[in-house]
Amino acid sequence: MPQNDSKQERDFEKLVIWASSFSIAVLGGCLGSLKQVNPTIIMQFSVASVVGFVGGGVLTALFLRIVLHGNKRRRSVLVFAAAIASVVGYFLFAIKNVARETRSDVIIGTIAALTVLSFLAWVIWRLGQYLESDQKNQDDSEREETR
Repeated sequence: MPQNDSKQERDFEKLVIWASSFSIAVLGGCLGSLKQVNPTIIMQFSVASVVGFVGGGVLTALFLRIVLHGNKRRRSVLVFAAAIASVVGYFLFAIKNVARETRSDVIIGTIAALTVLSFLAWVIWRLGQYLESDQKNQDDSEREETR
């Protein structure tokens, strides 16, 4: 942490880290306690509840500390990796209740959807780059004309 930060900034950072860690810890504990969702929700306190609570809180605190104190390049890679890991984790958690007969269909459909959405995101990103470069070229030509 830079030395010129004020005490208020450090206190606010601590508050953010503690509040975020606690909220994710509670979520992890609830997910660890969840035994059944359909037709009724059944939650049961177990070792998985404690592991989810402690693991969620500790991992969140470590992640936020690294993100808040890391350099920009490392921060962006870490956030991207955490986002991908979260999506994969949530998908695996959700698919465990899908019937075995239809699980392969769900996985194939998800992979196909991700492929199409990734391609569309790439096309939109390239279009944005093209439009930005075209705008820059127009601005440069307008400046040359006014001289």
